[in-house]
Amino acid sequence: MKKFLQIFALCALCVLAAPMVFARNDEPVITATKDNVYDTIRLLNKSATIELIGEIDTETISKIKSALGILRDKSFITIKEKINLDLSKTTGLKELPEKAFFYCLNLKSITIPSSVESIGDEAFMYSSNLTQIIVDENNTNYKSINGVLYSKDESVLICYPAQKSARSFMVSENVKTIAKGAFCGIANLEEFFVEKDNDYFKAVDGVLYNKDGTLLVSYPSNRQAAAFVVPDGTESIAELAFYRCKLKNLTFSGNTKTICDYAFVSCHRLENVTFQNGLKSIGNYAFDNCCFLKKVVIPDSLENIGKGGFYECERLKSITIPCSVRNIGGYAFYHCKSLKSIQIPDGIDIISDGIFCGCKNLESVIIPASVKEIGRSAFANCSKLRNINLPANTKKIGSSAFENCKSITNIKIPDNVDNIEAYVFDSCINLKDVMIPDGIEEIGDKVFRCCSSLRSITIPSNVKSIGKWAFGGCKNLKTINYKGSDNQWKQIIKGDNWNGNCPSPMKINYNYTEN
Repeated sequence: MKKFLQIFALCALCVLAAPMVFARNDEPVITATKDNVYDTIRLLNKSATIELIGEIDTETISKIKSALGILRDKSFITIKEKINLDLSKTTGLKELPEKAFFYCLNLKSITIPSSVESIGDEAFMYSSNLTQIIVDENNTNYKSINGVLYSKDESVLICYPAQKSARSFMVSENVKTIAKGAFCGIANLEEFFVEKDNDYFKAVDGVLYNKDGTLLVSYPSNRQAAAFVVPDGTESIAELAFYRCKLKNLTFSGNTKTICDYAFVSCHRLENVTFQNGLKSIGNYAFDNCCFLKKVVIPDSLENIGKGGFYECERLKSITIPCSVRNIGGYAFYHCKSLKSIQIPDGIDIISDGIFCGCKNLESVIIPASVKEIGRSAFANCSKLRNINLPANTKKIGSSAFENCKSITNIKIPDNVDNIEAYVFDSCINLKDVMIPDGIEEIGDKVFRCCSSLRSITIPSNVKSIGKWAFGGCKNLKTINYKGSDNQWKQIIKGDNWNGNCPSPMKINYNYTEN
């Protein structure tokens, strides 16, 4: 009996040392502190409420976000472990920083403590399983109404939870400002309403606009209509306004001048977009991941295509860019795998970083004489791009600009270029003929690595350095025609394995003169 009591006492001690666990809505409630919350969350194998106690700070929030990221990756396709995060019994937390719970797919609900004085932008953006936000009633800066987060005076609507079950939402008369992404990707929302005494917003046919209708604020993500015509009075489409909408056909009015950043991100059903003359700017990542978009005709009024404007539009086969366009941002057509040809309009002076990277079916590109710079990875992995003519005015070719362009057979580097940056022609396996201008001073690391069709190359006497593995893996490169003397060749700084895995011995023809 005595031994039994000893064992019982030991077991009781172990239970008391563990976090308290008890049932609430058939889910356990687990008490944690800032010291063990990271491991508590990442090791979960079922949904639970995490009740944090004691003093915490923004570093604790970072730990929670990181642990939720591990849980998300572990869940992979099906999010099984959903977390109700209760911070109401904590002290010391003054701020939820920018993107505090950005892309936390496992976050189901959160209770914000009374101590929080500021909440950064996009704090709950892309947390697509969030059903409600609760704010401690003693908080003097924020409040929640039916799970929606507001400023204390209700003038700012900060976040509408993505998995809130309601089919419609009424914007109250008190709301003056709607935060960026407040309605981003709402799973169930089909229509908006606005109280008649609101002086800042209105709803037309269930779509949310500013009061005078010049800005389309949000289109309900779960609205089932296949087509939408932007009204004549609308001049701008707000950021994330159509995120994950179900539209197939979209027509703009002639008064629409600006499509803001991320406006149509992940509109996976969108097939046809009709722009009207008057449009001036397409913002950054405006049509990112519109994977069924097939054809785009841009009006003559357009001046700007932002960074990533048509990023990963995998079925986009053709796009016409008018001469009015003066800027095309980096990665504008990244991984547009169906794009076969493109003509860059005259007046463009920079082909930005990654602009056509991964366009594996791109066969031809017409580059105007105005271009002075080719950006990093601009045409990388364009495996069907055969021949490309670089304008005489080109002064810079960025690193990896033509990396893995397996179909290019010849290239003439313009005379104004003085430096061939790293990886520019790396793995161009069919490159046979390269014309390097006399002004080149540096051949960077791995510039011609694995160009297995190169049999000879002419290097000017001005070259001062050849980088690591610059010609490494050029298994058929047997001859270098060098325009300088034997002594000049010896003075060139050569990186490790500059000609690694090339035929040996390699023939160097000194004082070479072209016919």
